[in-house]
Amino acid sequence: MISDLYNKDALRWWEKQRKFFNIYSISSGLVCLVIMRLLNSASVNFFMFPFLVIYLLFLNLLYTLMFVLYSVQSKNITEQSRLKMAFKAIVMMTLFSNALSAVYLILTIKHR
Repeated sequence: MISDLYNKDALRWWEKQRKFFNIYSISSGLVCLVIMRLLNSASVNFFMFPFLVIYLLFLNLLYTLMFVLYSVQSKNITEQSRLKMAFKAIVMMTLFSNALSAVYLILTIKHR
């Protein structure tokens, strides 16, 4: 039953895109860290990096969940366009999440 949900070609394509997703996630996170460091010197320190690794693992879990949601709903719309739309949605969500986190930290952490 579960194997019927997953198209093997779609799964292969999705997993190939994971490296690009991680590149987008890490690069946007690093840009946010640099901006946070420039605007608020107290917001970036060594103790933040374990949380960043946990955050990246969480984003990858969401990436996998997005494929599961895509697989359940892909019968109604052309599969390839639905797959690309799901990938764009998860990347945009990640970029927005990184930016929102940076803005929140800049505004809430006291300056030195």
